[in-house]
Amino acid sequence: MNKKNLLLSCVSALLLISNISYAKIKTIRFALEATYAPFSATHADKELDGFDVDIAKEICKRLKAQCTFRDEPTGNMIPLLKAGKYDAWIGAITVTEERKKEIAFSDVYLSSTAKLMAAKNSTFNAAHIEIKGKTIGVEAGTSYIPYIEKMYGKTVKIQTFPTGHDSCQALKDGKVDAVIDDELVLKHWRLDHGGKEQYRLIGLPAKHLSLIKQQYAIAVAKDNITLVKEIDRALSEMKADGTYAKIIKKHF
Repeated sequence: MNKKNLLLSCVSALLLISNISYAKIKTIRFALEATYAPFSATHADKELDGFDVDIAKEICKRLKAQCTFRDEPTGNMIPLLKAGKYDAWIGAITVTEERKKEIAFSDVYLSSTAKLMAAKNSTFNAAHIEIKGKTIGVEAGTSYIPYIEKMYGKTVKIQTFPTGHDSCQALKDGKVDAVIDDELVLKHWRLDHGGKEQYRLIGLPAKHLSLIKQQYAIAVAKDNITLVKEIDRALSEMKADGTYAKIIKKHF
């Protein structure tokens, strides 16, 4: 075999391997929280939309896989992924060392920051001396719970809710003094509920920056290494060809 034929054979083999890799994944069953705008939300026409929805659809497009989506509270993520009910979980999912013990993650594809939100006319302050005895609302099963515990110990009361939307509603109803969530989510919710005239965002103490910095990735069952690799490849391609930047611009 001459060098030209050998080269063509190698290229053909690589293309075949690539096609086989894509063909392994026919469907990706995504779970997400459909009340978590701007990452994922259901509109009045019941159409799913949001940054993470577009990311997931683009991944499936590149992998030539069919996407399905189902609304689930983030607190159910680990047991349902481990049980095989879903293939992947998307929607501002924070990578933590504790979660890594239970599930696998794709490459990080977005960074954000956690903040507190309180009524504008409240005296709530994030400083230790001011927060003592206050009640903070937080979505059950999220990484914000251990963050609050590490930052404030037992000086505050943590009240959990099924979704982030529910915790914000509790703030609106006066059932909690403040809520903690992703800054982008809180800003989006605030826009629909009176804006800056009604609610203010509160930065957390700078010394806890390592805790409040959010690194988001797609969660997958720990033994599904093939899916993780394919998702990572799709994310890398999206960033390289400008598609990722377009999705960012659309939603943020």
